[in-house]
Amino acid sequence: MTKLVIGFLLGVCVTVVAGFVLGYFYPEAAHDPYSLGRFHEDIDVGQKIPSALGRDVDPHEPMEPFLGGKMESVVIVTRRGVKTLRLCCDGSEPKPTP
Repeated sequence: MTKLVIGFLLGVCVTVVAGFVLGYFYPEAAHDPYSLGRFHEDIDVGQKIPSALGRDVDPHEPMEPFLGGKMESVVIVTRRGVKTLRLCCDGSEPKPTP
C-alpha cells in the first residue's frame, strides 16, 4: 500500500514539474480560460454583420472602401447626404470605386 501511495505522489510531482517546464518554454500553450468564449462571441458578432449592414448596393453610386477581406468588403455609400456602411463585392456586386 505504501508503494502505491509513493508512486501516486511521485507521478503527481512529475506531472506538476513537467507542466511548469512546458509553461516556461511554451508560454503560448497556457491560454486564458475565457479566450474560447471570446472566440465564440466574435463568431456570433460576425454572423450578425450582414443583416445589420445590408447588401443593397447600387452599381452607379460612388463607394469608398472601408474594410476589405478575402470574400467580402465593407464600403461607405453616401445616400442623400448620409453615409452608410454596406457589404459589397462577394462576386455579385461591382468593386468599389476608389
